Amino acid sequence: MKFLQICSKPPYPITDGHTIGMNYLTEILLSLGHKVKVLTAETDKHPLLSIDREYISKTQIESVYIDTKLNPFDAFFNLFGKESYNISRFYSKDFEEKLIEILGSDEYDIVHIETLYFAQYLDVIRKYSRAKVVLREHNVEHMIWERRAEAESNPLKKKYLSLLAKRLKEYELGVLNDFDGITTVTDIDRDQLVQNGCKIKIEHIPVAYQMPELSPKSEKFPSLVYLGAMDWSPNLEGMIWFLDNVWERIRKYFPELKFYIGGRKIDQYKGLLSREGIVISGEVDSARDFILSKGLLVIPILFGSGIRVKIIEGMSLGKAIVTSTIGAEGILYENGKSILIADNPEDYVRQIRRCLEDKSFYQELGINARKAAEDQFGYPAVSEKIEQLYNSL
Repeated sequence: MKFLQICSKPPYPITDGHTIGMNYLTEILLSLGHKVKVLTAETDKHPLLSIDREYISKTQIESVYIDTKLNPFDAFFNLFGKESYNISRFYSKDFEEKLIEILGSDEYDIVHIETLYFAQYLDVIRKYSRAKVVLREHNVEHMIWERRAEAESNPLKKKYLSLLAKRLKEYELGVLNDFDGITTVTDIDRDQLVQNGCKIKIEHIPVAYQMPELSPKSEKFPSLVYLGAMDWSPNLEGMIWFLDNVWERIRKYFPELKFYIGGRKIDQYKGLLSREGIVISGEVDSARDFILSKGLLVIPILFGSGIRVKIIEGMSLGKAIVTSTIGAEGILYENGKSILIADNPEDYVRQIRRCLEDKSFYQELGINARKAAEDQFGYPAVSEKIEQLYNSL
């Protein structure tokens, strides 16, 4: 089959969980013998970086710049309309024209759209192509904004976030049945969309992850580690909450403990994250090496939807992980065996102490995490689900 994969940001090189999800789908489709053409948006936040010739040859990737920066003028006047401002920011006449050009120059069996924000181009695809169109929901987008609104304490900001969530929900649920198929990365998101009226073919297809070979590692134990892009609000807000509510309580038990925090765009938030014992590592060259060289992986998530690929990455590396119930959504786990769950400061302190005070328990947790990742997210299991879905369409 011939696929056109429409990406919301450059899927390569791999820089975060979102790009992992998009790129591994591309790789799986190619490995199954299909042809893939990639059309991606690029923005100021996510520019198209240097790409090696092999990737360009495999995907014939093309990009179009879209200005998605928040415009206070547009945001204000949007209050008096009915459109979702979250969605309208991703419309571009240039992107639409490039899409028409690509659809007119070749015939595709499947057009695969990454994220809800590019669903607005569906009418153009229908007009210029006979392909089946599949939307991949990386998250149930309106749920993220609803949870942000619920967590917000400022009354005015809470009201504004609630309005954004309401309009986004109306748009998201309004377009669900316009596609030929939908995929979600978690069964929770799939069930949520079905409950909200999705009647077309919808499948839960986990993020595929190529399990790395494990080698003996030298790590700083005891220590804590975190890696995540700070320009994604659930990461930043979760980390600030952890530092404000948990970190000093942990240090009462382990006064010399270090917490290594790395990730994209982290330098601009140093002032918010700096505390005694915190080591700001910035954007790291190798996520794998950074995570492996440190101890317990702590991923505090207060709101969000979909799946945290960084947790899958940590599991695949055999790391012991502490996260929240929301953070672990979409992952089959046993609390206390393959992942540790904490939803309040007391839980975080208790779970972290279990690992730092019992290294054998900490090591066993990592072994179990690796096995759980292989069973759920390895290439063979995910490839079979992808092939079944697209053949059925």
